[in-house]
Amino acid sequence: AAVIAILAVLVIPNVLRARAAGNEAAAMASLKTINSASQLYYNNNAVYPQAFSDLVEPQSSPPYIDTELASGSKHGYEFIYQSQGGGSFNVNANPVFPGITGGRFFYIDGTAIIHYNQNQAAGPDDPIAW
Repeated sequence: AAVIAILAVLVIPNVLRARAAGNEAAAMASLKTINSASQLYYNNNAVYPQAFSDLVEPQSSPPYIDTELASGSKHGYEFIYQSQGGGSFNVNANPVFPGITGGRFFYIDGTAIIHYNQNQAAGPDDPIAW
C-alpha cells in the first residue's frame, strides 16, 4: 500500500501537467480553427460572424466549426467570441479551472496571431504564443 501511495504521489502531478499542456495545445488549435472559420465566413458574407451560432447550422450549412466548439467550451477551455460590429472580431480562450485544465489564457483576432497571458484573460498586447 505504501508503494502505491508513493507512486501515486509521483505520477499524478505529471499526468495532470501533461493533461493541462494537451488542453493548451487543443485550445490554440481551436483558436486557429475559429479564426479560419471567421475568415471564410467573411469571404462568403462580407462581414465577420456576430457569434459562434453564425458558424453552425442552421445559420451556416455546411457548418464552419463543430457544435462543441460553437457551444463555447472544449477541452477544459471556455471560448468567448466578441464581434466588433461585423468589421472585426476577437476570441479569448480561458481555462475553466486555471492551473488545472490549463495554465495560460489565450487571445486571437483577425490577424491570426495567438497571444497569451499567465494570469488573466489575454489581449493583443500580450506575448505571442504561436
